[in-house]
Amino acid sequence: TLKAPYISNAYYLIGDMLAWSKEGAKAFTQKGSGDVYDNPEFEVVFTVTATEEKTNDWYWKIVPATNYDGENFWYEGEDGIVGVAVDGDDSFEGELVTTKPQAGKVVNPGIYKMTINMMQYTYKIEELNFNEYIYEIGGLDWSSSRPLYGQNFDGKYQGYYWINSEFKFKPNAENWDGDWEDAGNGTMTTEGGPNMSVPAAGFYQIDVNLADMTYAATLVESISIIGTVNGNWDTDTDLTYNKETGAWEVTATLSAGEMKFRMNHDWAISWGGANGDGTNFDDLTQNGGANLQVAAGTYLIQLYIQYEGANKVVLTAQ
Repeated sequence: TLKAPYISNAYYLIGDMLAWSKEGAKAFTQKGSGDVYDNPEFEVVFTVTATEEKTNDWYWKIVPATNYDGENFWYEGEDGIVGVAVDGDDSFEGELVTTKPQAGKVVNPGIYKMTINMMQYTYKIEELNFNEYIYEIGGLDWSSSRPLYGQNFDGKYQGYYWINSEFKFKPNAENWDGDWEDAGNGTMTTEGGPNMSVPAAGFYQIDVNLADMTYAATLVESISIIGTVNGNWDTDTDLTYNKETGAWEVTATLSAGEMKFRMNHDWAISWGGANGDGTNFDDLTQNGGANLQVAAGTYLIQLYIQYEGANKVVLTAQ
């Protein structure tokens, strides 16, 4: 008579890289949905960061929902804490046990994905190495791959584009290999699913986090000029997005002085000259950009926002 192993409806990673407590535990995500005996695989992405006090050897265990939600967080038994057979096992794959479960170990800092198969009681750890760019496709058409930039190589990507239809993300500009679809509630999957969508056509800030397999599209309601070119730092001059040129545009008379561009009339995101250069109109950054230096005059102002390293403004005297 075959006996199915115990499978909880949820699992949580605990350890040196997070915390050895319920408050610091990180939830696994079930691959697929529905009955855990039909879809027994779960995965979680976690970051291991070195500090002055700790440069190597981060230990881990796995907590089932019965422990996480129950009165005894450290309960051991067939339906209790999950670990490895040998304490300090630093293998990237192996068997999981509930009999005298010991702590596995990750030796080096990095970003990792752990996948567990609770029908087989096995685990696999993969170190994630992220590319500099991923691509959005579909939001404008299905022939243009538009870059999202991950400047810190940590799996976090961002770009700004007009979206008026369904879209997807993919790792490569040239092909569809490994593309990501919508898994619901702002999450992504490579297992197949519907396309992503937005509530209405518009210009969006697009953020993707491959480490957590999440995405967000935030409507850019306005981009405006603010600064002493308007007489003070309290007055915004709004630009209008031109779908034909791909630029935010306005014709305005500016006083001699300084300016920046900001999103949604708020300082949370603003653009100025990169590398602390207030004359660098060809490279604008949202990471502490310098105030732009402008001579008095009437200008057609065209602001092109895509991603860090590809943002610029063109001022054409009128």
